[in-house]
Amino acid sequence: MKKVYRSIVLLVVMVFPVAALSAELATVEKQIKARFNAVMPTFEVESVAPSAVAGLYDVQILNGPLLMVTPEADYFISGDVFATGSGKLENLSEVRRQKERLADVAGFDKDQLIVFTPEQGARRWVAVFTDVKCGYCRKFHADVPALNEMGIEVRYFSFPIFDGSRNEMISALCAKDPKQAMTTLKGGGKIPENLCAKQSIDAQFALARKLGLSGTPGIVLDDGTLLKGYVEPAKLAAEMGLQPG
Repeated sequence: MKKVYRSIVLLVVMVFPVAALSAELATVEKQIKARFNAVMPTFEVESVAPSAVAGLYDVQILNGPLLMVTPEADYFISGDVFATGSGKLENLSEVRRQKERLADVAGFDKDQLIVFTPEQGARRWVAVFTDVKCGYCRKFHADVPALNEMGIEVRYFSFPIFDGSRNEMISALCAKDPKQAMTTLKGGGKIPENLCAKQSIDAQFALARKLGLSGTPGIVLDDGTLLKGYVEPAKLAAEMGLQPG
């Protein structure tokens, strides 16, 4: 009976700090949201979490920057946070962004994407936000066979920013052979218009904006690293720690 009693006491001791921290975070979140709503109503707080810097909180603004904020929100800092404690310079803000990017792209339904998978099976993968009318996107598409040879799977996310490309990209997704349709469009050809109800690119477009993309191609590696613009196969492989060829 004494053992049971000690176990219950230990459990209460362990749970209480967690509950206290949760209550404290809820209070801080309420304070920050109230202050931001009063002073900056256009800033919608998406999340609040303890920062790596003691006494501050990471506040993610919806479709906006990550801020470091005091508990009462009377001060905040906008910009990247760097740490030197490990003996080297580390961008803590970018580490967090990488994790969030990876969660966003890796968790996306592949049935809504056009995916070029190596015949021998994928060793790694990249998410590529693309537009069929973009010149550098077409240049990147010509490299897809080489990337597949290196074991890199290419997952195309639709990000139509050029006039007339939106319907073409939806039609490619709705085509009987989406990969061939994408290749035809990237080659400057035409495909039949097919705006089927089962495919929507709105979520992909919104994700591109969330990631801060304004141009194409935008490449997210399978560790969450973001590369903006065209990257040649050998350099892309090197970024991923792979040997080209």
